[in-house]
Amino acid sequence: MLLEINLITISFWTGSGLLILGLAALVAFARAIQGPTAFDRLLAINIIGTIAVLVVCLYGFFDGRPAFLDIALLYAFINFIATIAVLRFFRFGTLGEEGSAASKSRENDDIWGNLND
Repeated sequence: MLLEINLITISFWTGSGLLILGLAALVAFARAIQGPTAFDRLLAINIIGTIAVLVVCLYGFFDGRPAFLDIALLYAFINFIATIAVLRFFRFGTLGEEGSAASKSRENDDIWGNLND
């Protein structure tokens, strides 16, 4: 009987967690649609990616498959790299090499622009 209560309790809390994460994803999706700036939209999409990682972890816990944690870690890493790439695109206007002429001229303008004023 005790094991049955624990399974019911675990199912309840897992379902509640998934419901709360789903509501949080809806709120983040609304922010991604109507965010006033591109950075607000990027942050909202990053939150949705983090929620997806948490959902994969919860599903792996509930299903008893620890391999889902590896999938969640891989997805979190991809989410992080994608965020860095988009921020780099916002900053430099390109995803090219760091040694490119456009990147160096913008870096020099940013570094020395404040000193020349």
